[in-house]
Order: sequence, then structure tokens, then C-alpha cells
Amino acid sequence: MSSDFSHKRIRLLAILLLSTFTFPCWAFDNNRDGFAVGLGVGAQSTTVDMSATDGQVFTDEYGGAAASFRIGLGFTSQFLYFFAVEMSMYEATDGIDGELVSYMSSMGGVVASYYFSPKSPSAYVTGGVGWGNLSIESASFSDADDGSSFMFGGGYEFMNHQSVELNILSTSIPSKYVEIESIDTASFRLMYQYLFY
Repeated sequence: MSSDFSHKRIRLLAILLLSTFTFPCWAFDNNRDGFAVGLGVGAQSTTVDMSATDGQVFTDEYGGAAASFRIGLGFTSQFLYFFAVEMSMYEATDGIDGELVSYMSSMGGVVASYYFSPKSPSAYVTGGVGWGNLSIESASFSDADDGSSFMFGGGYEFMNHQSVELNILSTSIPSKYVEIESIDTASFRLMYQYLFY
């Protein structure tokens, strides 16, 4: 990853965090407008497509855990925006030497949510774009590559702060290996979200 790209990422993060804290923070009063922090956990199923330079595509599917962290604010009680980190984690056995390998595909970026009602219960739609990352970790090897990502889905806030969300998190990671062009992931995630507001 180039130095210029890193500086742009840090500047964007700083702008988002400063804008969050410079707005009036009448948060934690059971209204969605103002400062908000969200935490999510759940399960996911991930499809991994590796596109080879000869045109072949190799596909695998993995199940595992999902998590999210969102910090931002509500411009109104129906429209919120966040800086978010969205993650899908899964494990597989390496076919070469039988090692257990841990994978994490993630997105760091901007997410917006629109609630159809200013008060719960309410359905909502959510989506975002950002930087994608695929990290690989085993006892003898670790690696990580960056790319692009997006997330979209919908949910239902069944009572203040608590919701169930179904979303898809997709990453596209250019490969540094000669024989592979890109590694694309698509995670279907069912999550419980708790939003402090």
C-alpha cells in the first residue's frame, strides 16, 4: 500500500471523527439524532472467488462469525451516518500442510442508515463503501492485502437500540501473486445490532 494512499485514509478518518464530535451531542436520550455508537455480532456465510490469470475462477464457501463497530451521528431521527468497521471471520484447513488458517475479510469506511419511522419499531436500510482488507493468519504464515469493499442490507429495530440486520459485505482484493488476478469475497451476514443513542 502506497504512502500517499495511507495518508488519504488517515485524513478521511480524522475528518469523519472530527465531524462527529463537532456536532451537538445530545446523545443517549433514546432519540436517534445526535451521537451514536453501534456494536454488532452475528453469523455469516462467505463465498470466496479467486480469479486466475488464465480465466479460471476457484470458489470456496466458509461459515463463521461476523462483527461490526459503528460510530457516528444522526442528522435526524431517521438518517444516520457512521464511520464503520465491518468484519467477517472464518477458518479453514490448508490443503497443502493441514494447518488451520484464520481469514478475516473486512471493510473500513462510511455507512449510512435510513429508518422508515422516527421511533422504534422501525424497518431500515443500510449501506456503505470503503477500503476492503483480506487478512490470513496461521501458525507459520500471515498476510494481508487491501482493495475495495461495499456493504448493503436492511434490518428491523424491534425496540429502542436493538435490531436484527441482514446484510452482504463484499470485498475485491487485487492479488500480488502472479497466477491470481483478484480475490473477491461476498459474506451474507445475519446480525444482532445494539445502537447506543
